[in-house]
Amino acid sequence: MTTSKKSAGIFIALCVSLNLLSSLQNAIADEQNQTSPASAQSDAAKSVNSNDNTGSSPAASTQASSSAPLAGGVQKVELSLEKLRDIGLDLKEVTMSARHLYDEVSIQPVSMVTEPEVIGRGIIINIPVATQAAGPPAPPNPKRVAVAMNSMGPIITTMQQNADDFVKYHKQIDVSDEAQEKLAPLVKKWVEAADNIGGQYKILETLTKGPNYDNANIAKICQNVQQDVYVLDKVRRDVYKIIKNDGAKKH
Repeated sequence: MTTSKKSAGIFIALCVSLNLLSSLQNAIADEQNQTSPASAQSDAAKSVNSNDNTGSSPAASTQASSSAPLAGGVQKVELSLEKLRDIGLDLKEVTMSARHLYDEVSIQPVSMVTEPEVIGRGIIINIPVATQAAGPPAPPNPKRVAVAMNSMGPIITTMQQNADDFVKYHKQIDVSDEAQEKLAPLVKKWVEAADNIGGQYKILETLTKGPNYDNANIAKICQNVQQDVYVLDKVRRDVYKIIKNDGAKKH
């Protein structure tokens, strides 16, 4: 009987020990679970702080990479048929102004060369056959020179600025890839001709300040301007056709 009571006491003590050991293990596990998120949060904070110190956080890197192509990318611009028609009118204005200036500096007194011809008994008439210079060129009228320069000046300045911006800011006309390929050489011609006209106009500004005018050089430059405008207008008409056909294909 005494031996049985001792065995029962030992068994109860063993069970209590096991329960205490299990409770201790659970408490340790709970403590580890509670401290683990804090450690993870601390590690994350260290990572963020490290990135902040180097200036290369993931968000900043993503934003920089997405904005970089936009900074050096191609800007699409719309060029409507109506705008091309307006450009045609501007080119006509430049042509007319250059022609008027050419005429103003080319005025020269002339005399008529005639030859006598008998048209009946005792009737003789002088028939004009040619003209010849009768003196030095007449001085240009400063007011008419100013009118011609002021008429084409703003148009040429705007035209050249637009052409330069087109190249500087990597602009492209908003059309299909097929049309874009056809437009590329035309745009290059347009930029070159516009720059040529802009350069010629700057020379004219110097030559037409007065009071004395270099008539021969002014006349020559006016002819150059008219030639470049002719090139521009041909390019404009070709661009008009390409954009018109591209729009028809889209619809």
